[in-house]
Formats: sequence, C-alpha cells, structure tokens
Amino acid sequence: SQEGPGSEDGRKEFGSPEDALALFDLPSNTPLKVITARFRKLAKELHPDANGGDRCHEPKLRKLIAAYQLLKEHFASK
Repeated sequence: SQEGPGSEDGRKEFGSPEDALALFDLPSNTPLKVITARFRKLAKELHPDANGGDRCHEPKLRKLIAAYQLLKEHFASK
C-alpha cells in the first residue's frame, strides 16, 4: 500500500521536530515562517512539474511533506 503525503506513517520516521528540521538544514530555533519558506522552495524544486514530469524526486518530496506536517503540528501545540 502506498502512503499519501499526509499519512501518519510518514511522520513516524522523524523521532523529533529537530530530526525534521535537519531535513531542511535549519537550526532548532527556526520560526515556522522560515520553515514554510524553505519547504515551499524545496517542494517547488522537487515537484515533477518542475522536472519535466520526472518523478525521481518524489520519495524525497514525500519525506519533506511529512517533515513539514510534523513541524506544523509541533508549532500548533506550543
């Protein structure tokens, strides 16, 4: 079975918000606004539409989406 970008299983691969931030190469004190900007930039670069339909970056894109969702939830719970 395939996981969707919002699946719970995708978020479980990150042990903590710090693990998710590491994927974006950002320090732990980074505000959500900066994380969102980095996420959008990376997602745009990795999206198949930006790569002539090539889906080779899709696994990394799904991982970024899962990391971003975890971080949004982390900030919402503060």
